[in-house]
Amino acid sequence: MELEQLRQLEAVASCGTFSAAAERTHISQPALSRSMQRLEAELGASLFARTKNSVELNEAGLLALEHAQGILRDVARMREALDTWSRRYDAELDRLDQLEAEGRA
Repeated sequence: MELEQLRQLEAVASCGTFSAAAERTHISQPALSRSMQRLEAELGASLFARTKNSVELNEAGLLALEHAQGILRDVARMREALDTWSRRYDAELDRLDQLEAEGRA
């Protein structure tokens, strides 16, 4: 399972069609369909109720979406935390470089 598949699942749920979700996620519709089929196979459950012109999440799909959204939120929080840490670390290195330069002056 990949994070991109979770983003794709979110897109399918919000768009209501594979073609619109494919456009939103910048991949072809057949590639999105294959990706969702792989996700379904990995999870061992059908996630969608498909009709001729639309797709909806079934009960398993809604459960998967709930967990996918939580995972994606956690990933975003992790990135934010690491960005904050990186800025602090860089600022500390700059401060140490400045102190070192002043010590040599």
